[in-house]
Amino acid sequence: MVYYITTPEHLSLIKELCEERKINFDCVTNIKDIKLFVNTEIKKLEHIKFFVIDLDCLENTDKEIYDSICGMRYMTKAKIIIVALGKSTSDSLINALRERNVCKIVLSKDRVIAQKEIESCLTETETKDEPVTKVFAEKPVSPIAPPVKPRTVESVKRAIPAVSKSMITIGVCGIEPHVGTTHHAMAITAFLTKQRKKACYLESNIHGDIQKMLDIYAGSKSSVREDGSILWKGITIYHNYSFLDVLGEGYQFYIYDYGACRDITSQEFVANDIKILVSGGKPWEFYNYNKVINSIGVIPELYTIMNFSVPKQQSMLFLDEYKEQTYYAEYAPDILEDNANYGIYESILSRYVEGSEKEAQSNLSKMKKRFL
Repeated sequence: MVYYITTPEHLSLIKELCEERKINFDCVTNIKDIKLFVNTEIKKLEHIKFFVIDLDCLENTDKEIYDSICGMRYMTKAKIIIVALGKSTSDSLINALRERNVCKIVLSKDRVIAQKEIESCLTETETKDEPVTKVFAEKPVSPIAPPVKPRTVESVKRAIPAVSKSMITIGVCGIEPHVGTTHHAMAITAFLTKQRKKACYLESNIHGDIQKMLDIYAGSKSSVREDGSILWKGITIYHNYSFLDVLGEGYQFYIYDYGACRDITSQEFVANDIKILVSGGKPWEFYNYNKVINSIGVIPELYTIMNFSVPKQQSMLFLDEYKEQTYYAEYAPDILEDNANYGIYESILSRYVEGSEKEAQSNLSKMKKRFL
C-alpha cells in the first residue's frame, strides 16, 4: 500500500505508476503540515508500506520537515520516499536527509525520469526484503551466562585508502548501559579538537547526562552559547538540538553518543562512517557483545573498545572476525584531559586525520607492549 502526500499538480505522478503496476495506493492533497500529520495520523496508518512525500505541498520549515521525517522512522515500519523535484544534493535539507539515511530521495524535475526513480525505489525496497527496524541488542537472558562465540567468520582484512570527505559521522554505542559510551564519545571529541579538527559531540540518547552535568556544576550555565551548544573545557557539545541546525555550522566530525544499543536501531548505528562499540570484559558483558555482533554481522568500519579488562585476559576478549578492530582501553578518569587512550582513537581515525597514521601505529605498539 502506497500513501502519497502531494499537490494536485503532482497527483498523477504516482497514480499512473501505481495503476500500471497494480499497486494499491491512496493519495491526499490537503496535507500542508507534516509535523501535525506525523504527530496525529501516522499511528493510524500501520498498514501502509510506503510513504511518498512531495515536499512541494508542505508549508513547514526545513527544520520541521527534517525532524518529522526522522521521527517517522521510529514510528512506522513503512519505507519513506521523498519527492523533491528540481532540488539538488547541495540543498541543506536534502543533504541532511541523505546523511541521516532515513529515506529515499527523488530529485529529477523530468517527469519520466522522476517516475522511473520512484519505481526503482519501490522495486528495490520490495525485493530486498529488509528486516524490520528494531533495537539491535537485547539484554542477556541470564546475567551469569558464560561468553559464547558466534560462528567464525573470516576476519575483515582490507586495504582502505585515505579518504577525503567534508563530513564524517562517528557513532559510539555501548553494548549495555554504564560501560563508558559517553566517556569515549566525549574523549574522541576532545582528541579531534586537539588535532585542530572542527568536531562536536551530539547527545543522541534518552539518558540526559549532559543536562545532569549542567545541573551539578556551579556556573555551568554560562558555558551555554546563544545557539544552544555548550562549550565545555574546549569541546563543543549539543544536547537539545536539530541536526539541520548543527549541520549548518560546518563541522568536520560529528560524534554521536547513542547510549546503549537497546535504545536505538541497528540502521541508525551502521549508517555512520565509523562505528564504535563500547563493551566491558566481564562474562555477561562479553555475552551481550556477542549478541550485538550476531545481530549486525560483519560490516566495514566497525571497531570495539573494551573497558575494564584485565591484561592477561585480553587474548580471549575479541571475536575472530573483529580481532584487528578490537582495542583495550586504559584507565582514564579525566575525560577531557587524560590522553591515555589517544593511541586507540588515532588508530581508528588514522585515515581521516592526516598525518596521524604513523604516530598511531607507534602509540598502539607501545600500548600493546605494556600488556605483554
